[in-house]
Amino acid sequence: MSDAAESALPREEAAALWYLQLAEGSELSAEDNAAFDTWLADPANAEAFQEQAALWRLTETAASEPEAVRMRGAALDSYSKANASRWVPERRVRIRRWGGAVVAAMVMLAIGSGLWLRNAAATYHTGRGEREVVMLDDGSRLSLDADSTVRVRMTAGRRELTMVQGRAKFDVAKDPLRPFAVTAGDRTVVATGTSFSVELLREKVAVALYTGRVSVIDASSGGRRWSEAMEEGTKLTVPNGSTALSAPEPIGTARGSAWEQGRLEFDREPLLDALLRVNRYAKTPIVVGNAGAAQVRVTGVFDAADTDAFLEGVTALNHLTVVRGPDHIVLTR
Repeated sequence: MSDAAESALPREEAAALWYLQLAEGSELSAEDNAAFDTWLADPANAEAFQEQAALWRLTETAASEPEAVRMRGAALDSYSKANASRWVPERRVRIRRWGGAVVAAMVMLAIGSGLWLRNAAATYHTGRGEREVVMLDDGSRLSLDADSTVRVRMTAGRRELTMVQGRAKFDVAKDPLRPFAVTAGDRTVVATGTSFSVELLREKVAVALYTGRVSVIDASSGGRRWSEAMEEGTKLTVPNGSTALSAPEPIGTARGSAWEQGRLEFDREPLLDALLRVNRYAKTPIVVGNAGAAQVRVTGVFDAADTDAFLEGVTALNHLTVVRGPDHIVLTR
């Protein structure tokens, strides 16, 4: 591409043409190679070239979508047709043909793919008694507890997830350039490559870290941290609205993920919190009937699918009474 041709095109179009020519794998002539070096020496041109490269890479995420395939094909077809006419003596004519056909197709592709990615949100949900494992587009694995909902949105610069209800474990594919952020209530857990779980419990958020590192921050206050960096095998429970710095507590890795094998393990857990977990599997919801029952703390290991065994154990150890109604079960003391 000659200097005259460069000056005849807007910077963005020139960047698109240079990128397409290089992406095609064509060997530049000595003249074009020198022209490209001269053009790239301008910082504004270099920035435009990087932007075009980033836009083109966006399409890789959406490569299997029919609309993206169509747009990518249009761009490459336009480029191939323009490339076939390199013998035309008047280089300016060739450049303008590229600018009108190739750039238009590439811009269509970049914008269309960018919009697709920005709106590529998905919601994953499990019903009562169900658990599910989902492989995300970036290679991360999402494990949902029963009666849980997670929204996922992947963009070029971030992986944004929202814990709507319940609990989920995240085995994060390493990608330092795209932080993996899970928001639950007004708390956000940020990681780049690690394994952790996030759970919504009444007015608090519980985070368990199995491997790697995460930061737990207050999403409503400009990113203030709620703890020092968590270490592997620790858990952190932060009440919504709290301003106190919390300290992570030890938790056995196997114990912390027992729910993935269908077990519910409690260690002096408030009955209200224990019931939130049990009710994700119970066919008939269990509720606390009075303040005395609410003060009970639960310890033990239970089969998540066996609600009757949980009731037998918790009532025998804590002198609770079970009252069965048509649509719920009441525990009183």
